[in-house]
Amino acid sequence: MAKVSQMIRGDFKTSEEVESDIYTAVKEYLAGKIKGYTYRRDVRPTSRGDKEDAVVSFLSGLDGQVQTGVVVVNVYVPNERKGDHYSVKNVARSTAVSRTLLNMLKEMRISGYDLRTERTVQTEEDNGATRVTLRIKYKYNALIDR
Repeated sequence: MAKVSQMIRGDFKTSEEVESDIYTAVKEYLAGKIKGYTYRRDVRPTSRGDKEDAVVSFLSGLDGQVQTGVVVVNVYVPNERKGDHYSVKNVARSTAVSRTLLNMLKEMRISGYDLRTERTVQTEEDNGATRVTLRIKYKYNALIDR
């Protein structure tokens, strides 16, 4: 089970703490399963545009007795080069990464969190790569956080 940021039972988490908790679990799971590294939002170097990296970003959250929200995991799959002038989507690799993200969500456990997909894993063209996106809908209950 992935470690979570330290807090007192009953406390709310900040967006940074939620992102950190999920980032830690995603990084641990994806190590060796993707061909690059896992980063938090706004940390991935721009020079890595040709690498298969994952980026974890907090998108939204609501406070309450149970905190809810969405964290996004994007994996950038480089396109296949077709000659000197163009590249195309690497369909096989994008499909494999999509399946890996779904398996990750099914297997990942973080204390105090209930994690589910917000919508179907999607792929989109993104500046010479295919962005594979998993939107994780989370519920966090500090009363059951161990």
